[in-house]
Amino acid sequence: MSLPKIPEDDSLSQRRASTSPSWSDDNGQPRFIFVLEKNQPETRTHAMRTHWQERRKRKTEIRLSDQTTRLLRAKPEKSNSSMSTQKRVQDSRSYTVDSRDTNSTTPQEIGQIVDASRVLAGIPTQFLTGINYALSSSRLDPFDVFPVTLTTEHHKLINHWLVTHATMMFGKMPASEFNPMRDVWFPLDLSNAASFNAIMAHSAAHLAYLYSGTAPTCGTNSSQALKYKANAILILREWMNDPEKSLSNDAFAGTVRLLTFERYWGAEEEWKIHRGGLQRMIEARGGLHELHSDWRLELVVGLVSLMSEPSWFSPANNISSITCPDFLRNAMLGMDFDIKHMRSIWLISFIQDIRNLMSMSSHLYGNGLTKFPALHDAVLLILSDFKTDTDFSSSLMDYDRLELLFSISIMMQESISLSYIHPTHSPLTTKDDTLQLLDISLLAAPEASKTSVHALLSFLRTYFLEFGLSGVHKIEYVMQMTEIVTHLSLEAHRGIEKCLLNMFCRMKNAVMVFHPDEGATPDSLLSFVHGQ
Repeated sequence: MSLPKIPEDDSLSQRRASTSPSWSDDNGQPRFIFVLEKNQPETRTHAMRTHWQERRKRKTEIRLSDQTTRLLRAKPEKSNSSMSTQKRVQDSRSYTVDSRDTNSTTPQEIGQIVDASRVLAGIPTQFLTGINYALSSSRLDPFDVFPVTLTTEHHKLINHWLVTHATMMFGKMPASEFNPMRDVWFPLDLSNAASFNAIMAHSAAHLAYLYSGTAPTCGTNSSQALKYKANAILILREWMNDPEKSLSNDAFAGTVRLLTFERYWGAEEEWKIHRGGLQRMIEARGGLHELHSDWRLELVVGLVSLMSEPSWFSPANNISSITCPDFLRNAMLGMDFDIKHMRSIWLISFIQDIRNLMSMSSHLYGNGLTKFPALHDAVLLILSDFKTDTDFSSSLMDYDRLELLFSISIMMQESISLSYIHPTHSPLTTKDDTLQLLDISLLAAPEASKTSVHALLSFLRTYFLEFGLSGVHKIEYVMQMTEIVTHLSLEAHRGIEKCLLNMFCRMKNAVMVFHPDEGATPDSLLSFVHGQ
């Protein structure tokens, strides 16, 4: 009988075996024939037991090697992690079949071992490739993608920030479609410690707003938010004192996120200080086109550069550049960009401005515009037209409604600003209050403007023209805002209308005309809109 060769031991010391091959197989491998004098069954049993033990041992080693190669460590040392990963990959690739084992291993088993080694080598490569693609502008180490060591508090704030933009982060959108949170803000916020601390401050302030009613732009009373804001400022201050980092991409990203925090939870004076600093950084860098190496950063810095006031409801801002047709070169920004992307980024910022306006107006006009009877009747007319429009497609009436709502929003923003400039005066007693003047004019308006949205818009344009150049500029700005929104998705378009109507048409006890789950509040709109 032909059997694999086995080592000699005391029990087989009396057996005689030929030490030269009697014949060779097709692969040229020698086979040996044992010539036994006695106890042939015992010898066969021992040989087979040895063969299966060796085979089981090899399978166990392969399984252990697989587990070792795919082991994920939470926080590897940077100096050793890449070396250890590379070593495991090399070990799996260098696995070869020992010539001494070929006597007891079939060709099929050899093929399985080689295939297993290839799979083991591919797992780390595929994993790293996927992570690096998702976080291409952040750290490339998949186990250290956050720029700070995370605590339980960080996890809570990160989770809240992600949930706030749930659909934009996790919605079922094709990878080819532009997603402002996934493709721009998420990578930028994880790119450096200053941006990360600023977004943690933003998240903490929003939590305080939800649970304690902290009004935006009046300062937040969240100690968490102020702590993270201070951390971001400290990091940026250190970078500004370092010639190599003062104009780095990280410094720009951190400054933009700090501006975001000040817009929603800080004071206008602080926002203007940081905005001036950002402008000096742009000029020192040589212009926006010098940020072209990081298109995400170029996009958000370009958007902020359009602002001279911290709210898009201020006509002092310049949004003409994102009203133009798509894919045109913008001379003011000095860069080539997809205007659709810029509008998507603008949408997130604009929705948050609606929340600011809604929060501030609730302190002055808790019952909506009921204190201005003629103006309140006008917004109820707009609401009625919105509810009867069941076509759900962009039309001239949609355009008229948006223009009216944006005009009233701008006047409300001015009224609120006056109340903060003159805190001892109520907006209702301030002589220059814009809403009060508009209400008086509406009382004497033609009857047609009280029954037709189009006629109401014509009256409002005429009303603005009475203020001269400032009125003309307001009309142009409102038309530009309307043009941008009509290029966005239908869900964003109608969601903005619902939010503004909810703010203006609130009845007594702050009862809203639309349910929040319908995307009728800024937070609910942000949570389900796709950002386009």
